[in-house]
Amino acid sequence: MNKGIYAFINYDEIFVVVCKTECPNEWKKLNELEGYEVELDDDFYLQETDARGELEEILSGKLLVFKSSDENIYFKCPITDDILKHFTSTEGEFVLIQSELLLDENEVLEKIEEGEIERLICFFYTEEEKRKHFELDEKGNILEVKEDEE
Repeated sequence: MNKGIYAFINYDEIFVVVCKTECPNEWKKLNELEGYEVELDDDFYLQETDARGELEEILSGKLLVFKSSDENIYFKCPITDDILKHFTSTEGEFVLIQSELLLDENEVLEKIEEGEIERLICFFYTEEEKRKHFELDEKGNILEVKEDEE
């Protein structure tokens, strides 16, 4: 995995950082996300989008895969067991940071505190959460939001 995409926990928030200089293809894909941004308490939520994070397990570990319902993958990010545990024990939100430069965790947090970097709130769905909120095809891909969720 590329070191320009990484995840970390700070208190009760999960952050996923995508660096433009290290991961230009993933950066470009993220800029193609469809939907519209809604600002709430200095954070942005992307509304009317089907982009979400899901778990993929491979031999070398666990990955957060950020993708759309048509299986367009925006990026894959290695995650620790602690991050996965946090996802499954909370609402499954994470903060997506797109950084122009490669920053370490402390630099990301400093830039957030100083208001120099935008945060986009995204969602992670376990298989159980996907079945609860979405109509799925036979492969487990999301078709649409369940009627009672709208």
